[in-house]
Amino acid sequence: MSVVFMIAALCAGLASGIVWLSLGGSALMAVAVYVLSGQLVLAALLGHAALRMFDEPA
Repeated sequence: MSVVFMIAALCAGLASGIVWLSLGGSALMAVAVYVLSGQLVLAALLGHAALRMFDEPA
């Protein structure tokens, strides 16, 4: 897995968790938001890369 994808997922997860805490959410839920949003970003980036890799001109 590319380091860029993992860094992007980490940054997105941290940003979402910090926003959750700043809006008054609980710390436990902030961890859940951090993990889930990071996984969603990672899945989106990997899916986009896979589509670009298999996109061959006709």
